[in-house]
Amino acid sequence: MKMKYCKIGRRGTTLIEVLLYSLLVSGLLFVVSYFAMDAIGNKSKNDAGAEVNDNAQIITEQITSTIRNAREIQFPANMGQSDSALIITSGDGHQKNYNLADGQLQVSDNGGVPIALTSANIVVSNLIFTNLTMPSTKGNIRIQMDMAFRNPSDAVEFTASIKIDTSATLRPNN
Repeated sequence: MKMKYCKIGRRGTTLIEVLLYSLLVSGLLFVVSYFAMDAIGNKSKNDAGAEVNDNAQIITEQITSTIRNAREIQFPANMGQSDSALIITSGDGHQKNYNLADGQLQVSDNGGVPIALTSANIVVSNLIFTNLTMPSTKGNIRIQMDMAFRNPSDAVEFTASIKIDTSATLRPNN
């Protein structure tokens, strides 16, 4: 008796095919995870930069608005004098004191408790107020400061800083 053999098509995969597919899938996963980690790192850097820029804009606008609406500059009092503190008398007669304490820009009203103007994640340094008032003018203050994101671990993705150099002039009708 003669046996017949059925030829069945190749149905399994070889070891080489399995290794090749595994290599392709792992390579694809590596590329996808690399781009995901890069996107997460960029988001952290963008968030740090946005916080520094937001704080810089808000503080600059607040200080310049207060100066413009002030009645007089008390300190630094003389032309060309510079200091890390600014004391002005506001239009309503309150004394505003801007100064730097432990890397935070603070303001106090009439000698009251200082309030931090910057967020806890921001470090302010090199704060300088310079009186640029010329004779027969109302008053002009130059404001200079550096702001940086607080980065105790020195991680590259949290590195963000800005230099501010602006001035404000008292309005003549105050």
